[in-house]
Amino acid sequence: MELDRFDKQILEILSNEDINLNELSERINLSVSSVHRRIKHLIDNAIMTKVKRDINYQKLGFSLHVLLQVSLSKHDTDTFSK
Repeated sequence: MELDRFDKQILEILSNEDINLNELSERINLSVSSVHRRIKHLIDNAIMTKVKRDINYQKLGFSLHVLLQVSLSKHDTDTFSK
């Protein structure tokens, strides 16, 4: 399954936070129905389970799950791109 930037944002947010659909839709600038449909698709494809934080990283092609924290000197678009 090919993930787009919205799917990746959903997985990133849900793996780190307990958040409802309304808040999630506002954060990624998609309608609640679109976010719900995407989450259902991720669940149907076994990328994640109904338990928000239980993401199947092996199904995504990752054999190792690493948590990494990065500190940035500036929080702008160019710095995030780099």
